[in-house]
Amino acid sequence: MHRLGEKGIPRETRRRDIVTLGLRIMASNKTGTGISVTCLHPSIQGEDNIQWYRQLPGQSPAFLVSAFKGSKEVPDPLGRLSVSEDRRSSSLWLSRPRIADAAVYYCAVNPREAKPRLRPGTNRFGGRGKKTELKS
Repeated sequence: MHRLGEKGIPRETRRRDIVTLGLRIMASNKTGTGISVTCLHPSIQGEDNIQWYRQLPGQSPAFLVSAFKGSKEVPDPLGRLSVSEDRRSSSLWLSRPRIADAAVYYCAVNPREAKPRLRPGTNRFGGRGKKTELKS
């Protein structure tokens, strides 16, 4: 994983298109059951790239994966990023979530040439996130 820079969101990023998905995986139930996290980005432009980040408790967000179309394997946490055919949504599938994967997950839409960076709390769609429990 790449650590994010302290400068925040790249200037060329359209802030209206940054979608923050705050998902906390709570380990109070059975772990190991796959979970899918979906992000909507209806205003995506032709050359935009979809980026996903994970913020572990007490840490800064860290880059996970990016994709333009199709799907891409994610090594840690083990899973896959899938982008819909019209690119207006993407899903991060965690195949075997562990307690260590409990985090806030973010997605962002950036021009393809933009370097992965994100500063939580600075985007229009920000929020505290939604708690979701793992269920068998």
